[in-house]
Amino acid sequence: MKKTNETPEETELWNSIPNLDKKDRGDTYFRLSLIAFEKGLHANSLTLAESACDAYKESGDEVGLANAYTAIAFNFYVTQKAKDGIKYMSDAVNLYTKNSDEQEWEYRNHLLRWYMQEEQYELAKEQLFVLLEHYENDGAEYSLVEARKLLGISYCNLDDCDAAIKEFTTARVLAKELQDSRSIAELDLELSQCFNHLEKPIESHNAATKAAGVFDSIEDLLQSAKAQTQIGISLSKQGDHEKALISLEKARSNALKKLPINFFEIHAIQAAFITVFESLNRDEEAEEMKRRNQVIAENLGIGS
Repeated sequence: MKKTNETPEETELWNSIPNLDKKDRGDTYFRLSLIAFEKGLHANSLTLAESACDAYKESGDEVGLANAYTAIAFNFYVTQKAKDGIKYMSDAVNLYTKNSDEQEWEYRNHLLRWYMQEEQYELAKEQLFVLLEHYENDGAEYSLVEARKLLGISYCNLDDCDAAIKEFTTARVLAKELQDSRSIAELDLELSQCFNHLEKPIESHNAATKAAGVFDSIEDLLQSAKAQTQIGISLSKQGDHEKALISLEKARSNALKKLPINFFEIHAIQAAFITVFESLNRDEEAEEMKRRNQVIAENLGIGS
């Protein structure tokens, strides 16, 4: 499988293979797989990682085998084969755990993120419970804040807003002790969404206003747009539709200034506009916004 345009390192690695024992051969194939991955040669990288697996299995090196599984996992995931990628990453994490290898925590985080991206929130929760215990034992306070936030998001996506609010609130207390203003604002934003979902617009408005203050201060346009959207929704739920439109206009303006444009956020903002327009009996504007959102939803696969 020797390729043209090899680096000197690759040539040296290929030439060394016939003289290596099984473990060292596995290490060499693994290194070649990483080099191919960095070049974007994912088919080559995958084949080399599989060769590394064979060598590690023969040598009985389970940590090496876990390393090779991670290479296979990344190659599958970046080539839109998430199911296969998750399987191999899960196998790798299990081997790291079995062998008490510290790499477990790095790759368990990758596995968690993939479950979140694939909207497998129950499985994400399982990873988060393990990570939370590890962070608590380690005293990793910033990681605890992030993990509790992600656990709250998982609960939120599973329609358990009460559990989500509990996690966000716990994380917020810790973030405040750490004087981590950005994390506090992110948690306030999550809380505002939950409160709106629970039809608690006053609580939502208070949380979203706090979040917007921080995001406006640091000129984070997209996060500010999200906060203003929640403010608009909360105002509309309180019957103040005209003020709601002002907040939604600010949300849309900020979202459009942030490049590349996040069309998922534009869709969310316009969905809020539709609700307010319908409440004000401004049917033509509501229908126009529905038309726009239908196009965006079709393009992004929203609701499919």
